[in-house]
Amino acid sequence: PPPPPLSQDPAPPEIYTYTESSAASDVYKRQDHTPLRPWLAGIGVWLAAAGFGILGLLAIVPDDFFDSDGDLWQESGGDRGMSLAGMRYYLADDWHWPLLFTDDVNTPDGAVIAFTDSLPLLALGAKLARPVIGSDINYYPSWFLLVYTLQGVGAVALLKSLRVHRAEVLLAGAALAVVFPAFVFRAMHPALCAQFIVLLTLAAAVSAGRDRRCLPLTAAGLVLALLIHPYLLFMTVPLVAGIYLDHWRTGRLAAAHLAWAGGGAMVAVAAVLVAGGYTGRYDSTTDYGYYALNPMSPLYPQLSGVVPGFERVLATPDGSLEAFNWLGVGSVVLVVAALVASRAQLRSVIGRWRGLLAAGVSLTAVAISHRVAYGHEGLVDLA
Repeated sequence: PPPPPLSQDPAPPEIYTYTESSAASDVYKRQDHTPLRPWLAGIGVWLAAAGFGILGLLAIVPDDFFDSDGDLWQESGGDRGMSLAGMRYYLADDWHWPLLFTDDVNTPDGAVIAFTDSLPLLALGAKLARPVIGSDINYYPSWFLLVYTLQGVGAVALLKSLRVHRAEVLLAGAALAVVFPAFVFRAMHPALCAQFIVLLTLAAAVSAGRDRRCLPLTAAGLVLALLIHPYLLFMTVPLVAGIYLDHWRTGRLAAAHLAWAGGGAMVAVAAVLVAGGYTGRYDSTTDYGYYALNPMSPLYPQLSGVVPGFERVLATPDGSLEAFNWLGVGSVVLVVAALVASRAQLRSVIGRWRGLLAAGVSLTAVAISHRVAYGHEGLVDLA
């Protein structure tokens, strides 16, 4: 039998399509709610997803990774070293206003540790607990464990929000999220590894079309994204806005609900921006365009363990390793297969999620920047 209706979902049309129903989609919906194993449909799926993340982390880190005082952390340089330095100086310093400011970094002007990528969310908690735990701590090993644990969980949450309930599909999604090359490669940036907060926030935004109680959860996700890294907020806001627009277009959310949710989220984010010191005057940077996405990067099997002979990262000609964004062989094959198998439904899918699609295209254009690269050496500067 079909599942019972979700709360506040008086007319549950298929979320993937723009049409109301058909005989084929009714059969699909009944099949989609039949799990591989009943126990996996509940807590088992979530535990397995978390387990995938833990195993994924253990597979790539060295033996001394969880030794917070070990050489791996003491001798870190580059972006990771900057993150560690910001954390250590902030925790050893007195409290200031704004709350994330320390004058022990970038003296005599000081700095806000949100811009040293020092995980303000954990730094604030650690500083509050300083009378108990002291200031000589390193929360990054625990942070990576949390990130990898929640990566698969976030993927399951997003799939479930899209009404995917088959256990094997949920587990496959969790596994893909954990081994996603662009995610694993991002270990150079501990804060930007937190892709789970994007997944969880999008899951809440999608679910808000059926249950308005998810609107505050979406706002909370945006605030947490800001407290992890402002880039994550920048990535998430357009996607959430696109989803909310699609909910409004299709009658799933009224304009009043969107105004209330959007206004509340804006107030909460603004409060964190002011209290944390994100709004201060800082030197501008010319790095935009240098740290840019090569449009071929998602489909170019750079550093692939499956496709040999592509050891060089595909970046802009004068650019950085940060341009790495290979989707992985499995993801590319699945995307192509899905497009072929669902080609008859593509028009209705695009009609249902036009706002989300527009947000994704816009973010991709921003990532490519005005310096459009092609191949290893080609570059067109549109500025």
